[in-house]
Amino acid sequence: MINQDTELFIIDNINIHNSNQLIKIMFEQLFKKDVNGYTLYTHNLGRFDAIFLIKELAKLNYSISPLWKDNSILKIKIFDPESKQRIEILDSLNLLPSKLKNLLLTFNCKVKKGEFPHLFVNRNNLNYIGPKPDIKYYSLTNISEDDYNKINNQWNLKVECFKYLKNDIDGLLEIMIKVSEYYFKNYNLNITNYMTLPSLCISIFGNNFFNNEKYSIKMIKGPIEKYIRESYYGGNVGCFNKENNGIIGNGYHYDMNSQYPAAMLNKMPIGNPVFSNNCNLEYYSGFVFAKIIPPSENKLKNLYIQYRDRGIITCPRTPFIRWIDTIELNYAIQDGYKADIICGINFPESNKVDSENLFKNYVDHFYNKKLNAKDPIERMIAKLSLNSLYGKFGQKDIESKIRIVTKNEADKLIKVYHYTYLSYITNDLVLIKYSSKLNEKIRRLYKEEENELNRKFISKDRGVVSAVQISSRISALARVSINKYKNIEGNNLYYSDTDSLILENKLSSEEIGNELGKWKLEAEILKGIFVRSKLYMYEDINGNIKKVASGVNAKELNYQDYIDLGNGKSVTTHKLKMNINWKNLNIKIINENITLQKM
Repeated sequence: MINQDTELFIIDNINIHNSNQLIKIMFEQLFKKDVNGYTLYTHNLGRFDAIFLIKELAKLNYSISPLWKDNSILKIKIFDPESKQRIEILDSLNLLPSKLKNLLLTFNCKVKKGEFPHLFVNRNNLNYIGPKPDIKYYSLTNISEDDYNKINNQWNLKVECFKYLKNDIDGLLEIMIKVSEYYFKNYNLNITNYMTLPSLCISIFGNNFFNNEKYSIKMIKGPIEKYIRESYYGGNVGCFNKENNGIIGNGYHYDMNSQYPAAMLNKMPIGNPVFSNNCNLEYYSGFVFAKIIPPSENKLKNLYIQYRDRGIITCPRTPFIRWIDTIELNYAIQDGYKADIICGINFPESNKVDSENLFKNYVDHFYNKKLNAKDPIERMIAKLSLNSLYGKFGQKDIESKIRIVTKNEADKLIKVYHYTYLSYITNDLVLIKYSSKLNEKIRRLYKEEENELNRKFISKDRGVVSAVQISSRISALARVSINKYKNIEGNNLYYSDTDSLILENKLSSEEIGNELGKWKLEAEILKGIFVRSKLYMYEDINGNIKKVASGVNAKELNYQDYIDLGNGKSVTTHKLKMNINWKNLNIKIINENITLQKM
C-alpha cells in the first residue's frame, strides 16, 4: 500500500483526452514513486478490467506477464524499463470471494460502497445534473428499492461518479489492511504471497495443523491420478417433484451446517495408492472401476449415483460404468444398487492409522471460531477457510497459457501448440492463448474412437500432479451425507441441492442443531413451484419470496412465469452480460434474450 491518499486522474484534465492516455499517465505517476516489489489489489479484476490494462500497458513498452486461469486473470506482473521497478497486481476477489459492497458491510468498514447507474452514462451526458436516473439504470448492481429511495433526487453525474470510485478504492484499502493484519497476526502469513484463498488455506493447514510424521498425503500423477479424477464429482442437484407440474403446498427447506467440513472428519485415502485387479469390493479402501446397476423405481424412488456422459451429468436408471469412491458405493449398495468390480485403486495406509483425524484440528479450529467469533472479520475468514481447503488438493495445473509475445514468437507457438485465440495488440505484439501440443490434441481426438476400456486403461497420458484422491473422497462423503435423506419413508423429497433439501414433512428433532453436519430449518414453505434444477420459487409462511433461476436474473420472473414453465411452456427473459471479444480485446455489454424451458 503506497498511502491512503486517493489520486484522481480525470479525462480532459492534464492532457488526458481518452482512456488510453489515462492509463498511460496513471502508471507513469505510479512508477515515479518508490513501488519496487509492491503488490497492488483490485477487486474483481479478473474478467474485464484486466483486458483494458494489459492491452494498453503492452503498447506502452511495459513488460507484462499476465497469469490466467479459465479466462480469468490471477496476477499481472509489470516491469517498467525506465525506473527498473517491478509490481504485481492481484485480484482481491480471489482471496475474498464476495461483492465489495458485502465485504464493506461485513467488516464494519467506515467506507460504504454506494450505488451508481452504470447503464445511464453515455458520451452525451457526462455533465448531467438533474433528477436521479431511473432505477432501471442501476440494474448491474441489483439495487433494492429501499436503497434507491435513499439516493438524493438532486443528482450530479460527475460528483457521484468520483464519489463512487473513491469509495471503491478507499473501501478496498480498508478491507485489505484489516485482512492482511488478521492473517499475519494469527498465522504469520503475508497474504501477498498467495493469489487465491485455497492456496492461502492450504498454507495455514500445512504450517499449523498438518502432522507430517503421522500422515502421508501423496501427490500422484499419470494414469492413477487420471482414474481417480474421473471419480471426482461435485454436488448432486435435482428436482424430484414430478406430480402436479411441480406445484407443491406445504414444505420445509433445510440447509446442512458445514457439509464439506463435516465430510473432512472421516477416513481419508492417505499413503501410496496401489492399483489392483481384485474384484472384491471389500478389499478396497479407495476407488473402484465398476459396472453399476441401479435399483428399480419401486425399490428406490430417487436415484443419486451420478454418471458423466459427454459433459452431461445424470443419475441414470440403466447400468453404467465409472470410477467411484468405495465409501459412496458401499452406501449405495445398502439402498439397492449393485456393482460388478472390474479393478480399483487401494490406499492400504488409510486403515492403518486414524486417517479420520487428518483434518480434525483444522476443522475444529475454524468451526469454533465461526461459532464464537465476535469480530466479523474473524467469523467470515473462519467460514471461508472451512470451505476453501478441500478443493485445493484436486486442483489441476494451469493447462492453458496466455502470453503477450512478439509476432515472430507467436508464429513459432502456433506451429507447435494448439491455440484457442490470437489477438494483435500492436503490429508486433500478440496476445495468444495456447495449450497442448498439436500431436497431443490429435492423439486425444483419435482415442475417442477407441472402446471404453482401452480409452481408460491403455492411455499413457502423463496427467497432472495432484492429491485429487483427497478432494474426491471429501466430495463423495458430502454427497453421502445428503443422499441418505433422499428416500425417507413417508417424507417426499421435492428438491435437493448440494447441501440443502426441500421435504414434504419436518425432519426429526435429533437431526436439527448447530453441530457440523446437522440441519437447520431455512424456511417453512406455504406454496412453491419446482420446475427443474436451479429453477424454482416458493413463498414461506412469513410472506417471504425465494426465487431461483440459474443463468438469468430471477427478479425478472413472476409467479405466473414459474407456473407456465411448470406447465411445459417456455418463458423468455433477458440478462445483461459483459462479453470479451478476444480477437480485438474489446468488451461489450449485451442485453441478451434467454429462453427458459422445463426440459
